[in-house]
Amino acid sequence: MEREKGSFLENLVMIMIVLVIIQTLLEDMCTLWMADWASRRILVFTGVVFDLFFTIEFLLRFQSAVVRKKTFQYMVKQRGWVDFLASVPLLVFHSGPSAFSIMSAGGPVFAAAGVLNVLKIIKAVRIARVLRLLRVLKIFRQLKYADSPMAQRHIAKIATAMVSAVVAVVLISQFAGSFSTVTGDSSMGPYHDGVAGLLAEDSSKLQAEDVAKKFPDILVVKLNGNTLYTRYDNDYYRTQFGPLDYSYETREDYEVFFDLRWTNALQARTDLVYLLIIIGVIIVLVVYYSPHFALTVTDPLHVMHRGMTEQHYNLEVKILPKYADDDVFRLAKAYNEGFLPMKGRMAEAAPLENDIKIEKIEDLFKGL
Repeated sequence: MEREKGSFLENLVMIMIVLVIIQTLLEDMCTLWMADWASRRILVFTGVVFDLFFTIEFLLRFQSAVVRKKTFQYMVKQRGWVDFLASVPLLVFHSGPSAFSIMSAGGPVFAAAGVLNVLKIIKAVRIARVLRLLRVLKIFRQLKYADSPMAQRHIAKIATAMVSAVVAVVLISQFAGSFSTVTGDSSMGPYHDGVAGLLAEDSSKLQAEDVAKKFPDILVVKLNGNTLYTRYDNDYYRTQFGPLDYSYETREDYEVFFDLRWTNALQARTDLVYLLIIIGVIIVLVVYYSPHFALTVTDPLHVMHRGMTEQHYNLEVKILPKYADDDVFRLAKAYNEGFLPMKGRMAEAAPLENDIKIEKIEDLFKGL
């Protein structure tokens, strides 16, 4: 019963991992295509559900490891740190704040210029979702070339190292870029500050319209709470803009709202590239490198192991000419030319009633 329950939960987790990757791809594509806000809002809330699910799953696994006094084994050997990075930080720093922003109708703290760089960092954290793909490697246990524990461990270690390195580089670059901007200017940067300065030089409506034509990312210009210029009508703003699609800058009595959808689209395109690169790396490892590792390492070892432990197993190892100088195939050659003939002679001399004992073949390879 417990085994069936564990199998069900593992299958559920695998399905959720595939779904969350699809959700991440759709969210980035909708941002890139500037889809309507209603569609993107649904994807934001589904992201919260996924992050909450994986956070709860991690906490349950961690609690179980603590109770069984296997915390180190879970966090290190079973890559529990991957489960943590792909769940808790995402809920706390990305999907949670995004959902709160939506439910609070995009309160000023989320649109204010001074926190734009922090929001960029929060958005960058989402790349950690791809770490969940590492757990999908378990799916390939039942496939050809992937049923060897050695192959599984080998591929898992390589995939973990490569994917983690890509994610780390992305996060470090995002943090470094945002930190340098934040420390260099407490507002949204010299560009938006300069635009606000131009508007402050002249308080006329004509001046506001003239400046807005030169800067197509200006959405609304207000003076003392009164609208001097607006690029779109209220219905368009309501259907096309979310809390993180705009920002504003204040200068004296002016308040200027800027369109961030183009900036978000560029970020989404970058995220898509990184995500596709990571998916491509995992596919190459599973589809190409895993069979290669099996053919050149685990399969020959498997054949030799069966030949040495099973009485009637006499299959030779197929030696690939291009890899004949590899240590594994040099051992396989000794197995084919030394052990198997001796095993045959022993079988002819006297029927074997028991498996071959290791003591009988300890000098087998001497002189080869």
